[in-house]
Amino acid sequence: MQLAIPPDDTPANSAEIVIIGSGLAGLAAGQLLQKSGQNALILDKGRRLGGRMSTRRADGFLFNHGAQFVTARSAAFIAICAHAVEAGQLAKWPLAGRADAFSGTPAMRGLAEFMAEGLTIRQQAEVQNITRVKPSPKTHNNPLQLQLADGTVVTCRHLIVTCPAPQTARLLRKAAPDLSACAKQVFYAPCWTVMAGFPSPLELRRPVTHTPKGPIGWATYEPVRPGASQTAALTLHATADFSKAHLEAMPADICNQLLAAFAEQQNVPLPHPSYLTAHRWRYAKVDRACSPDDLFHITDECSSIIVAGDWHPAQGDDGRSGKGTRAEDAFLSGLRAARQLNAQLA
Repeated sequence: MQLAIPPDDTPANSAEIVIIGSGLAGLAAGQLLQKSGQNALILDKGRRLGGRMSTRRADGFLFNHGAQFVTARSAAFIAICAHAVEAGQLAKWPLAGRADAFSGTPAMRGLAEFMAEGLTIRQQAEVQNITRVKPSPKTHNNPLQLQLADGTVVTCRHLIVTCPAPQTARLLRKAAPDLSACAKQVFYAPCWTVMAGFPSPLELRRPVTHTPKGPIGWATYEPVRPGASQTAALTLHATADFSKAHLEAMPADICNQLLAAFAEQQNVPLPHPSYLTAHRWRYAKVDRACSPDDLFHITDECSSIIVAGDWHPAQGDDGRSGKGTRAEDAFLSGLRAARQLNAQLA
């Protein structure tokens, strides 16, 4: 069960460990710390947890407008996926074009919700600034201060930051300039996503398409997912090239272009959608990640700051290092962060 932390100036706003971000990296770190007997407070700026493992429900439609599927090759992530399957939150999905692919049933956010069980998470808590102060009774001897958008100040001794690299670089510019510099090396490709809901089912030749040429890089007719209802929801992901070229375009223009391209690709006329919107992911996919050997933590006698995320992939138990292109990369990076902190607290 998730516990809400009241936004007031009380000891409830002080924690030994704070994790920023409730994507797979933050949740993996939180899980492992909890198993080790540590209770971390997770702060997330969104209304829903999961980061880019994102699902939107609107007007009776369901759209997985973030990650389309996950694959697992490390023992740790294979185990998490297997437990999520047992819990009914994931299922094998060979329609993704990969024999080892998993889908939510049908919400991709289901994996994040499964991993969040029992963790202390506060949503709509956007961290705007991080500073170091001299420990004192007033700060509960916690030298790190996190200023939130609502004016709340949260203090902690240990901090794990799992935001996308540009946001991490900005947040740590003063508190941890060396980590900020590492994050600045990372580049992302953006992605426009169109979500269209139709009044009646669509007859499509290919309900799931992966065509990284032209405007559309990925298309999913949501009713084909395991556990999905028959509402005619269509999710379109633009290619990186298209998204870069149209980064500042109006959402309505993006919707028109991608729907027209999809109709041409499928060679079918599309009815007028009853629900239509577009979402822009500025940091959709890592183009250039950090190396596993790059700096990912700093420690002094009073505190520690650790970074994690798909942009700073860790080595898996199979000896392979990720490139920041898979959801598992974020998960393994979160585990590395928690292990590092556990070693410091031992």
